[in-house]
Amino acid sequence: MSRSLYWFFIALISFAVLATGCINRTEEGSKQEAYFDQVRAESSYPLTNYCFSKDKRDALIENAQSVLNQSRLTMGNAIYRFRYSHPRVIKQGKSQVKVLLFLLENTQNSNDQLALLLPVNPDERSVCRLFSRQQAKEYQYQCTKADFIEQGESLYLHAAFLPEASDRYEHSPWTMDLLIQDKRRIMQLGSVQYSMQVFQDMTANIGMRNPFSAFPKAFCPNGLILGSTSFIELSQTIEWLTRQGFDIQWLVFGESLLGSIGEGLNMYSGLMIRDRGISTRLKVDRRIASGGTHLFISGKRRMIELKHPNEDIARSRRVGVHSWQGQGRQSKSMLSARLLPLRHEAHSEQATFYQRMLGDIGRSFYLFTLKAAAPNEMHYVNREEASLNRLITDFVSPNTL
Repeated sequence: MSRSLYWFFIALISFAVLATGCINRTEEGSKQEAYFDQVRAESSYPLTNYCFSKDKRDALIENAQSVLNQSRLTMGNAIYRFRYSHPRVIKQGKSQVKVLLFLLENTQNSNDQLALLLPVNPDERSVCRLFSRQQAKEYQYQCTKADFIEQGESLYLHAAFLPEASDRYEHSPWTMDLLIQDKRRIMQLGSVQYSMQVFQDMTANIGMRNPFSAFPKAFCPNGLILGSTSFIELSQTIEWLTRQGFDIQWLVFGESLLGSIGEGLNMYSGLMIRDRGISTRLKVDRRIASGGTHLFISGKRRMIELKHPNEDIARSRRVGVHSWQGQGRQSKSMLSARLLPLRHEAHSEQATFYQRMLGDIGRSFYLFTLKAAAPNEMHYVNREEASLNRLITDFVSPNTL
């Protein structure tokens, strides 16, 4: 072999080695870049590793039951226990006043029910209003700031019946004694009552109703709130129907469900609905928002009744979402979702729930809710947004079940 041909082969082999090395390094670089692209993409989503567990759920239930067992209202010889609660804003003179609405039940007679309105921020002119369903009468009590005694989380009120009202009612109770063991948790009872509809083919539906519907308008909210008793009663209803051998088909939203208090148990309600394979249906002219939307999307099928086929669901405000703010689980400081880094653990509970309900789109939907509206505002989704996020599986005309 000539010397020139020898060096030609050496150069060719060297070039091949170098070229191969360049290709390998290029492939390795591409893989690394793809990996870092994935890491960057993941960092723009919240974690979905929250652990919903029986122990956590049972602890929430135990706390709620403890407050219910230790809180009561005494009027004369009768003792009443708390069943439902609902925050309201009512007109008092020329002012709008924040109040808490409670439904209480006689421990000896479940038909003897009271609706009680308590001021959230009592002053020297505040009045407590109480309506007895059994007597069909309203009573008013002095309820000033000085009448409330607070000890830690507990609240005690000894209220005297207003003398100027005594001529209107015979045999009026002159005093009312109210003991609330934990004022924060007693506000989280919620105002949803459940009903059952069973059929001869051993299928059943669960409905919702307003427990205050038999009371005057001033004591009856327009739209309901989910809370701790909502989970407890829903769980009991499902368990009873299952023991009787019924196949539960639908959870029917026959009332507008405008939010939730104590979000943890509401998500456990949603998990229970999904695990049981129950579908959800929003009746015509009814709305859902915030925690109500969380419960609705837990259905296996998610159906909305329309007034007419072309109904604009955003304009009629059928499905509302927004961001959240609330007290941290590990501290008493208030957290605002929009101000927290996306990888903050406070995001993971709702993000995990959405992923369980909606699949891979769940994390994107959670980000959508954060951007859609502030915690004190509401965004009502249109059909395109509902479709992109898989919120609704069917639009139907009323009464097609």
